[in-house]
Amino acid sequence: MKKSTLKNILTTTGLCTLLAWSSLQANEFNLYYGLGYGTGGKDVTDWYESNAFVTAKGAPGLGASLRIAYKLDNNIRIDFGTGNMTFMTGDLTFYSVPLNLTGGYDFKLSDDFSLYARGGIVYNISDGDYVTDNAGTGFVAAAGLEYGSFFMEVSGDTSKSTFSRFGREEDVAINGITLTLGGFF
Repeated sequence: MKKSTLKNILTTTGLCTLLAWSSLQANEFNLYYGLGYGTGGKDVTDWYESNAFVTAKGAPGLGASLRIAYKLDNNIRIDFGTGNMTFMTGDLTFYSVPLNLTGGYDFKLSDDFSLYARGGIVYNISDGDYVTDNAGTGFVAAAGLEYGSFFMEVSGDTSKSTFSRFGREEDVAINGITLTLGGFF
C-alpha cells in the first residue's frame, strides 16, 4: 500500500470518527496515561548490536502512552492515542511513536472495576539510524482491567519498521507485546 493512500485512509477515518463522536451520547470521556514495556524494544536493540555494532543506552522497550477513550452508554468504547512511545540514545538515535485507533467493549463488573477488550489499527512513526522505512502500519489488540482510576493493559502490535545496513534489510517489530500500567481521569 502506498504511503499517500494510507495517509488518505487514516485522514478519512479520523474525520469520520470525529463526526461520529459529535453525534453520540457519551457516558464517559477519559484521558489515559501510563508507562509500558514492549518486547519489540529488545528486537530493535539486538538489530543495532548485530548489524551496526553499537550499543543502545537506556531501557529498550520502556516507553510512555497517552490516549483518549470515548465510552458510550452501551459499554462500547472508541480509543485514540499513542503508545508505547520509545526513544533510544547512545551511539545511535531511534524513536518510535505509534498512533492507534481502536474500538472495543467494556465489561463492567462494578462501579469501580471493569475489564475491557479493544482492537484496531496502528500507524507507527519511527526514525533513527539505519531506519529506511519509517512508517509501519499494522493491527493492535488489547485487553485490560480498570480499578478505580488505575489500569493495567496487555496489547499486541503488529507494526514493523525496516532497518538496513550493508544492503541487508530487515523488518523489525517495534512494540510486539506490551504491558502498560497507568491511570486515567
